[in-house]
Amino acid sequence: KCTYNGRYLCDFDMLEKYNEGLIVLSACLSGMIPHCILNNEIDKAYELAKRYKEIFGDRFYLEIQPLYIDKQEKVNKEIIEMAQKLHIQLVATNDCHYTNEEDWDDHDTLLCVGTGKFKDDENRMKYSKEFWIRSEEEMYKAFERHKYLSKEIITTAINNTALIANRIEKVKLGADKPLFPKVEVPKGLTPEKYLTIKTYNALYKYYLTHKDINIHKYEKRLDYELDIINTKGYAPYILKILENIDFCKANDIPLG
Repeated sequence: KCTYNGRYLCDFDMLEKYNEGLIVLSACLSGMIPHCILNNEIDKAYELAKRYKEIFGDRFYLEIQPLYIDKQEKVNKEIIEMAQKLHIQLVATNDCHYTNEEDWDDHDTLLCVGTGKFKDDENRMKYSKEFWIRSEEEMYKAFERHKYLSKEIITTAINNTALIANRIEKVKLGADKPLFPKVEVPKGLTPEKYLTIKTYNALYKYYLTHKDINIHKYEKRLDYELDIINTKGYAPYILKILENIDFCKANDIPLG
């Protein structure tokens, strides 16, 4: 029943009912507790922390992050004091929006696509270059910029990431069965080979009526695209989409 921007959320009653086996962290600057701190609602922040502790006990951790901005410094300082007063463990985390440091520009491009902005637009949503999955060494280096943090606090908070990981009994990655639908392909062909044949046949058919194009450039681009699709296992998905399109065309169903 609890929603935000049309998305379902869980409230404290639900958290209390289903808390077993869950480990909870206080989150980034947009989290409930940091949000209260930034709005100078310190009493409310403490009330929230106490409520989480009541529900989750030692499975609740307060986060500090190494982002080098004033807001983060304000939150970190208050979180550290809160952890000491309420006897809650600290944990060091990094707000992550992409995997590797060099992915920043790709993420920025996707952000523009998602918000309908151009990259050269100065008045748009933009992230600093700090939101990748940092290694332990990179976390230490990033935290060293925060002179108000003692080495003991940084070490304890970073070590607690391993403590949390060790508490997790089992994490299942992937599905028990293929997620893509099964497609029928000619005997002796794999979906990857069949997709490659179909796309190259379509390219050369196009070339027959468009002799002005640089066919070698098109072949090179097609080879590049197929390499991504096929090595990532997406050939069955693409073939199923083609099958759906052919069905629509054969049955006078509009496409868009």
